[in-house]
Amino acid sequence: MNQDEAISTMSETQQVLVIVGQAFDVEAGALTGPRRTANLSNARHAAMWILYEWMGLSLNETGAVLGGRDHSTVLYGKRQASGYLACNPRFRAKMTSIRNDLRPTLKRELPELPPAA
Repeated sequence: MNQDEAISTMSETQQVLVIVGQAFDVEAGALTGPRRTANLSNARHAAMWILYEWMGLSLNETGAVLGGRDHSTVLYGKRQASGYLACNPRFRAKMTSIRNDLRPTLKRELPELPPAA
């Protein structure tokens, strides 16, 4: 089974974690773990934003997907990602890449990213 076939058998939330992990060069499983390195935190914040904004999960549901994190942690991470999207071109480029990778995987259209500041 190739990687595309493996991804197609996963739930949508698992697919998001795999694609975010690939974009940030971290293991998908690390997104649900306790480590807090800068790159891993940025990836986790991106996943929080995507799960909440694009997938429509609640703060509590997003936290559950990401290892049982509290809703306030998800809210903080989502706000961090929004700030990065507004003023960090590297983060924005990764999110654009993730969006392009997710669209065919999820087989639906995703909203555009919010405008940069």
